[in-house]
Amino acid sequence: MSLALLRLVSDTRPDLTESTDAALAAPETEAVRVGWPTLGGESVLRACARSGRLVSVVSNNAGTAIAAHVAEHGLSD
Repeated sequence: MSLALLRLVSDTRPDLTESTDAALAAPETEAVRVGWPTLGGESVLRACARSGRLVSVVSNNAGTAIAAHVAEHGLSD
């Protein structure tokens, strides 16, 4: 739903795209404080880091929320 709304805004009011994206991402980013990490996700990311593997995160969540989650759990290194 959020992506459809963002696409509609982008098509009809490109001047509002950035602020709409920020407004849609804000609740997801706030949820980082109360949400639980995916079971086993942290250990997988840490194992990849120890072995020198690069990791990509694919999610339906906003990039700002992903970055906040990774930083909140000390996984950004």
